Amino acid sequence: MASFDSYDAAKLGEDNHVLGPMSAVLLRAEASSSSQIENLTVGAKNLALETIDEGTGDNAAVVVGNVRARRLR
Repeated sequence: MASFDSYDAAKLGEDNHVLGPMSAVLLRAEASSSSQIENLTVGAKNLALETIDEGTGDNAAVVVGNVRARRLR
């Protein structure tokens, strides 16, 4: 992950956030997968909306909560 982020910064520049840090993508994927194990499913669109506090489903709120909790670790 760190290697990918470093490569991205070297190729696109430190201030270019076209791809964003790979860790953010992996974190969302891991939280979504863990939530599916717990029978909580959410679509990508609703997950993205909930990330900016525009979501409508309870499951999306739980998954986003899991993402935020993992960031604190």
